[in-house]
Amino acid sequence: MRKIFAAVLLLIVSYGNSFAITKKVIKLSELPAAVTTDILKRYPAYSIIEAYKVNDKNIMTFEVIISLKEVRSIVYYNSESKFIRRINFPSPIKKGKNR
Repeated sequence: MRKIFAAVLLLIVSYGNSFAITKKVIKLSELPAAVTTDILKRYPAYSIIEAYKVNDKNIMTFEVIISLKEVRSIVYYNSESKFIRRINFPSPIKKGKNR
């Protein structure tokens, strides 16, 4: 009975870990060259601010924060360095301006 319980517990723990999402800050030099090249082609005036390596249910993606003046965006790439999408952050409210 203890062996069955231990086996079931191990199965549950193993299964539960497959749904873990991890997001790790990486150095810009750790981004695949194809991702960096694509960002520079698509958004030549933007600066790369920060990069993350994300593992979601064993699917690896890269999230890269880019910026141009007050506009910030996140661009997403899959593990093969293919562009997925871009999401813009809302512009911050400027202090001292009446709206």
